[in-house]
Amino acid sequence: MTPPRFPLDPGQALAVAYAVGILRALADANGNTGAAAEALGMSRRTLDDHISRLGLRDLQSALWSRSDRQPKKREQPG
Repeated sequence: MTPPRFPLDPGQALAVAYAVGILRALADANGNTGAAAEALGMSRRTLDDHISRLGLRDLQSALWSRSDRQPKKREQPG
């Protein structure tokens, strides 16, 4: 998706509104695409397709990277 120029035509306005809805659902789900897809009433695969088509993949990765999650601690040998 290319950055919109103002004023928006109806197709651009719809794409921007759709992208905002997807990003809001991802934010509510802390980046969990499965939970966001469920909240939006679609499959995870469909949500992933929309994320790719709207050009949101890099933004999604930047906001909710896997490296932000803490790895499980390994037990020390006794």
